[in-house]
Amino acid sequence: MLSHAIVQQVAELLNAVEHTQKVLINEELVDWKRRQQIACIGGPPNACLDQLQNWFTYIATSLQQVRQQLKKLEELEQKLTYEHDPISNNKQALQDRTQSLFKQLIQSSFVVERQPCMPTHPQRPLVLKTGVQFTVKLRLLVKLQELNYQLKVKALFDKDVNEKNTVKGFRKFNILGTNTKVMNMEESNNGSLAAEFRHLENAEKARACHPATSKNCTDFIDESATPQLTYPSHHQKPTSGET
Repeated sequence: MLSHAIVQQVAELLNAVEHTQKVLINEELVDWKRRQQIACIGGPPNACLDQLQNWFTYIATSLQQVRQQLKKLEELEQKLTYEHDPISNNKQALQDRTQSLFKQLIQSSFVVERQPCMPTHPQRPLVLKTGVQFTVKLRLLVKLQELNYQLKVKALFDKDVNEKNTVKGFRKFNILGTNTKVMNMEESNNGSLAAEFRHLENAEKARACHPATSKNCTDFIDESATPQLTYPSHHQKPTSGET
């Protein structure tokens, strides 16, 4: 009976976490992004991210604690189990659900804290010129020490824009410079995980030419010349991520 009660309490806790997480991601975070969009076109300055970070971190910490409790239940199961044991019957489902919620939380917590802007025009974000350097800063709203130097982000243009493949004449761009970085706590003022790209440039891809007019025309820029970050050998291999 005790095992059944413990399993039920863990399931109820995950229900509460899932509900709170949905509200945070689908309402609070969406509202912040909307305010940021308005600020980029001359509206009032966007609100600070610290409160959102506190909420995201609280949920992440709760899920970490659930994972620890499930690990202890697994150790208990190895010492003593019986037929129709609630721990054995529900352990894997609870572990999978906890992992799924944690993964969704991490993926949703990547935000562009400072939108791309040219250093010469910091008051005009999202207005970029080809061949002119620009900066952009990313932030992870989950503040956990164990994630330091474990997440790698990559800056891309129009990653999820379907029109680039369907609209005739759609201008395509490559990013020049080091467009991958490992998020770390040293690049923020409050100890949060961040990655700031300071020396990026955008270059328009050459449009494909008709074979009859040119044999050397190409519709891409050789990305092998793009410098990449190297990581100290004492760090674990970062987990890849894209923005």
